[in-house]
Amino acid sequence: MKKIALVLIFACSGLNLLIAAPEKNFIKVGGALELRENSAGIHISTAAPGYTGTSEIAGLDAGSGDNHVSLLFKDFPVREIIRILGRMAKFNIVACRSVTGRIEQVNLKDVEWPAALASLADSMGYQTCLHDGIIFVGTAADLELLSAPMSAGPASEDNISMSFKDAALADILKVAIARRKNASIVIAGTVDGNLSISLNDVTEAVAVKAIARASGYDCMYNDGVWLIASPSIISSLHDKDLRVPAGQADDNVSLDFRNVDIRTVFSILAQKSNMQFDLAENVQGKVTIKIVDQSPAKVAAVLAGCSGYQITTTASGFRVE
Repeated sequence: MKKIALVLIFACSGLNLLIAAPEKNFIKVGGALELRENSAGIHISTAAPGYTGTSEIAGLDAGSGDNHVSLLFKDFPVREIIRILGRMAKFNIVACRSVTGRIEQVNLKDVEWPAALASLADSMGYQTCLHDGIIFVGTAADLELLSAPMSAGPASEDNISMSFKDAALADILKVAIARRKNASIVIAGTVDGNLSISLNDVTEAVAVKAIARASGYDCMYNDGVWLIASPSIISSLHDKDLRVPAGQADDNVSLDFRNVDIRTVFSILAQKSNMQFDLAENVQGKVTIKIVDQSPAKVAAVLAGCSGYQITTTASGFRVE
């Protein structure tokens, strides 16, 4: 990898300004704190809880060649620095949504990019981990979720690439599965917010997992359908059989709605399938759903389960509560 240098110059007053480079490499997060040298020889000034002085990313092999970078920033968002560093390194690096804040000053010259990334994260009190060929930056809770087991994804997948900046999670997730024929997904109404993420040459399953878990949610793949919800709901679904007996119609259905009332979706599903649904009063909220050529019974089961409800058979149809 060729040596890369990054210099940002902003001429307008009040914006991020080019700063003079001191003799030593350093990162200053804020405050007039004493500089402490970490294991890579980078001097860090920070009061962030959790700072350890580390400069390594466990399990990472950066490859051969020159992996050095130079960074010069003043009063810059840490997420943007991480994003730019990922481009420079040509490596998949994802900042979890919990990563926030600005770094007061960065001056790094001829530093190996893994050491630069680990030092930047550590200076803000965040951690790094390598999963599925992606480096994640986040809190201890983020990394615990990222390391949790996940059900297998689609059997046959083409690798995908994507890049989004501050885009809606539902839109990113739909793009992640769009290349596969008959790809289906149910996204609980509690899954909201935006995310900036760039991924290159990863499988669909790796992409969906990275998007969901970097945002504090979880995912599972069940019989052709992705489910995205809170970690507690996904955990509760792993041991459940997300199927109900077939209704009066066996013809498959397709649905595509974004952020629509879940009761409306059940009503439309009933019309398409001639199935009858008795919805308890507590069945409320929104859902985003894209279903392609799935059985109505399967759709009903994943729709209820992903939203945290139970579905059971009755003499006249199905009860959701």
